[in-house]
Amino acid sequence: MIVKDQIIILKEVEYKDYHKIIHGFSRNNGKINFIARNARKTRNKNISPLKLFSYVDVILYNGKGLPILNNSEIINNFYKINDDYNKYVYACYIAELLNNIVVEEPNEKIFEMVLKFFTLIEEYKDISNIVTGFELKLISILGFRPQLSFCVSCHKKSYNSFSINEGGLTCADCEKNDDYLTKINDSDIRILNKLIGFKFEEINDMNIPIHIKRIVRNYLMYHIDKYDFKSLKLLEDL
Repeated sequence: MIVKDQIIILKEVEYKDYHKIIHGFSRNNGKINFIARNARKTRNKNISPLKLFSYVDVILYNGKGLPILNNSEIINNFYKINDDYNKYVYACYIAELLNNIVVEEPNEKIFEMVLKFFTLIEEYKDISNIVTGFELKLISILGFRPQLSFCVSCHKKSYNSFSINEGGLTCADCEKNDDYLTKINDSDIRILNKLIGFKFEEINDMNIPIHIKRIVRNYLMYHIDKYDFKSLKLLEDL
């Protein structure tokens, strides 16, 4: 069976002597892995060079195991990302994140959001704001949008903290003595709502306190139940 799709390359793995296994996020099939034969050996006129972060048209056919790449054409290789170390590390984090959480089902909303993210980080000098926006938008799309209107436990329209494990605001009466609570105020809630609802271009101009960025990342990691991202160790040094 022949498969035609558009993919964003999330990971490359050397395979045997000259091949690569490509981990991608596709528009029509969700997460997809395939073999690019001789990708490290020769130039094939039918196959464009496949690089991390690239947005590519591909034609695949079924192999005995993984699908085999038959043809590829670059739509956008986002080459400017590789010219800036900070941008490269942030992009690696997003690629690693997606490679661990996307499944073999299409999600047009996430796919378009990734394309927009890679497009904008090529343009913007400081990209930490839109990384935070991406994190909160992503976990919200995945079904874990935080409750920011009332207490998640008793539904009273009052709050004292943000609970990472409970998924939103918690009032003083419902607070538990654990490590997942963070004190929060009206300004913080407005910022979190804007991160969910605003476009990346608007998020880029926001003043986002460091404690909000920590809340968002901790919230994401808790709800995907994964913390050991290699790229995060590099981000800690930025």
